Amino acid sequence: MLPKVQGRCFVKVLRTLACMLLSVSLLAACGAAPQSSSAARQELPDFPQPSPQTNAALNGQPYELVLSCDLTVYGSGTADGFYQVAAHEDGTFHATYIDYATRQQVYLCSNANCPHNGESCTSWFPAGDQQIWPVACEDALFFVHNDGMDGAYLERAELDGSNRQRLCTLSAGETFEAGAAYRPGWLVMMISGVSNQGDNAAITRRLEAIDTATGVRTTLFDAASTVEEGKMAGAFFQGVTTGGFVVKTVEAGADLNDPTDAVWLIPFDGSAAHIIVPPQNGEKQGQPHGEGWYYLEAGPDEQQITLGCIDAATGDNRVLITDLKETIPVDRPDDLFIRAFVDDWVILNAMTSNTVLDNGDIELLYSCYAVNTRNSEMRELTLSNYYHATRVPIEIYAQTGDRLLVAATVEEEQNPGGMMAALGQKLALMTKEEYLNSTADFAWITLL
Repeated sequence: MLPKVQGRCFVKVLRTLACMLLSVSLLAACGAAPQSSSAARQELPDFPQPSPQTNAALNGQPYELVLSCDLTVYGSGTADGFYQVAAHEDGTFHATYIDYATRQQVYLCSNANCPHNGESCTSWFPAGDQQIWPVACEDALFFVHNDGMDGAYLERAELDGSNRQRLCTLSAGETFEAGAAYRPGWLVMMISGVSNQGDNAAITRRLEAIDTATGVRTTLFDAASTVEEGKMAGAFFQGVTTGGFVVKTVEAGADLNDPTDAVWLIPFDGSAAHIIVPPQNGEKQGQPHGEGWYYLEAGPDEQQITLGCIDAATGDNRVLITDLKETIPVDRPDDLFIRAFVDDWVILNAMTSNTVLDNGDIELLYSCYAVNTRNSEMRELTLSNYYHATRVPIEIYAQTGDRLLVAATVEEEQNPGGMMAALGQKLALMTKEEYLNSTADFAWITLL
């Protein structure tokens, strides 16, 4: 049964090495007590001062995050099902759809007896692109194409995959970054590019609203800069709060030491973008959710780690837990990070053990904890998978109503060459209550 309606998100594709290096600072994003925006902006001379805007994309209506801003992208879902794009060894791709009602994964194709191997199939994509991401919205499906022969571009299709048409094409050297927000008529994404200017590099990072009917693009936040040799810079879309888009700007030396980070809110009502977390030295991390920006902050000498939230509208700084290290056995702040949100709970992953085994393998054991954002209750979540000498918590792919789509099992599968074990995943649905109570009552998905 092919798809019908409305949406939420996540496709597993590895981003480029350069983007991952730039994003090291992004994955550490935090908060101390807010300072005045005007004072903070003076420390970011390379990033222009955004001005209030009046345009159809910013008229006060809220946006929903429909594609994860994570470095890995798992796919994108609606209330009825979940879309993914799989790459094959010959360079071609297939779009698939998981129907939540039937718990079946199918090719995104309605053609009877289709071999799914050519242009007549609505699920098939030819070789040439490095990445293809689906973005599922309530009334349309989009495909992001990065690094194609003719440049990055965006396609629009019906929810059943039919009627694919190119909506817009980026300039040479530009790509779409992971993460997309949507409201009817508009899709918002970060577009990046790098070009040489003598010994320096011109960095372009623009948060753009794309008219889903015409493909016309409007810049909402421009973080272009010229970076001298030996430095790195970037701007990254982190998601949305109830009041606006969240973008983090980063400048650092080539070794990523002493980063200058700031977190900006671009309000949905078109008023001027402003800093909600000012530039500070040190490693920090955080993510937007609901009305605020949740952060982890290391204390003096890294002896404590605080979990808190900065209200994006008021700047109020609320501490949820003063010292997570009293409960979570981590050696360094880098071993603890925000992974997801499930309703009123923030999900934390932590590397709690790092051991060299007798056979020389390095065994990494990750644990998972949930903290209630309203009353600060903390509980350990024990559902996990073990492979390649690593234990990881089960991964959330998508959320729909009171259910989660998760990678319930991850198993090693020996490659024919015998060089290294590949990974096979089995997906399942479970309720949020089951997840938060570590109850393994999975409703399994039949995969292709």
